[in-house]
Amino acid sequence: MKYLLGLVLLAGMSAVDADEFNHGNHNDPYNQFFNGTESVNCGSMSLSQCSSGAVLEPILDARCTNKVVSTDNGGAVAYGDPYYHNVSEFNVVIQSASGPTPYVLTVSFKCGGYLHPGIRMAPSF
Repeated sequence: MKYLLGLVLLAGMSAVDADEFNHGNHNDPYNQFFNGTESVNCGSMSLSQCSSGAVLEPILDARCTNKVVSTDNGGAVAYGDPYYHNVSEFNVVIQSASGPTPYVLTVSFKCGGYLHPGIRMAPSF
């Protein structure tokens, strides 16, 4: 009986302990983590194709995702570790283009996302 009671108490303590972590609560603060300029090689695309939002935005989204240590885009993140979600680019401005083919765009943009802190929160009693 004592063994069973001990298991129940241990399980209850684990559940309470898990609730102390801010994990899964996506009321996270928005954080801008990049503001700069980078080059984009257009490869065999024309200048008008490469500079279109349909082509440029996914490229910049991927670059933004690559600039953060951890996101939830590629699978599970260790419990309690901070990570970004909903990472994207914004304020995209093509500064210059050089060519002919392959064209290279110089693009300024910002990156931001919601930072899930993953920190241990104080228990609320």
